Amino acid sequence: MFRGSLLCMACWLVGWLVAPLATGQLANGRAFEDGASFGATSEPDGRRVLLEAFFGTGIGGEFRAVSRPSEHRGLAFPVRGRVREVMVEPGDRVEAGTPLIKLEDALERASLQLAAIRAADETQIETAERLMAFRQTELDLTLQSNSGGGASGRDLREARLNHDRAVLDVQAAYIARAEAEAGLARERLRVEELTIVAPVGGEVLSVSKRAGEGVDELTSVVTLVNIDPLILELNVPPAVALGMENGQAALVVWDDVPGPAEVGQVVFRAPVGDAGARRILVRVEVPNPGRLPSGLHARVRVAEASAAEVRERVAAGLAGAGDGGDGAADRAAASARVGAALVNAGRTVDEGLSGALSRGERP
Repeated sequence: MFRGSLLCMACWLVGWLVAPLATGQLANGRAFEDGASFGATSEPDGRRVLLEAFFGTGIGGEFRAVSRPSEHRGLAFPVRGRVREVMVEPGDRVEAGTPLIKLEDALERASLQLAAIRAADETQIETAERLMAFRQTELDLTLQSNSGGGASGRDLREARLNHDRAVLDVQAAYIARAEAEAGLARERLRVEELTIVAPVGGEVLSVSKRAGEGVDELTSVVTLVNIDPLILELNVPPAVALGMENGQAALVVWDDVPGPAEVGQVVFRAPVGDAGARRILVRVEVPNPGRLPSGLHARVRVAEASAAEVRERVAAGLAGAGDGGDGAADRAAASARVGAALVNAGRTVDEGLSGALSRGERP
């Protein structure tokens, strides 16, 4: 009798869901299975229900988080100086390598020019090589004279010494040129460090100095952020966190603003947990094509499937619905909803039977 009551309840749930389809009235898509809704989103029905069907209740349920930028860089000069030019304003979007702000560099450029002249100078090498050639000729003549009884042994030793010195002078000349080239590279680096360039692509959040103002070394003057993608950090119970791996799909629904839900992915699970709170940090990365600001509250569910697999399956489901003509998307959404309801109903029956057996009741 107990089993019959539970089966009747399951059938009633399915009938309640299917009834609107018979009259051609498709609801806007149920929310997550525990009753939490998509909120004030502009999610299409078909995509909404497909996402619900794929994610279900999620691994460990639903988690709340606040988004933050994926990059937040406070950029500073490594030296003191005076600002020459500011090339960006707050709100500007820049690519990696874009110049942002410069210091006065007249003195450094003069030093760079001097280093370039020294590095290009070949006279020391040419002089040393000519002297070595002369000493070699002198040594050859001395050897010839000594073999004929003309030059003495002392003359021969002096000729050899002068030749060896000339060889060392050539080596020293090449070392000096290498040092000049290293000095040129150093001066170039000194000039380059007077310009802050964007280390990553993003958006300028703030500029704290203007042309003519002085700056101290290692004091932030430009703040750069990147909000696509966004990062959400979840505090997850250890038993649940162990079931989350990098690459798994995460469904993100924004609470503060309307808009479609986004499919992100797990990108980090902390190797160290918080013993006091009994939680482990899990970081989720979510695309932000609409460039929503960071700091928004969201609800997150993690699926066992990978983010790439979920995106592919959702796209395939919507494409298949689109090939069916008018109303096909609604039918696909209804089909996914009915399937989810059947799964929930079966789960309810199983849980009811297990509870009855644990209480000693006879089904």
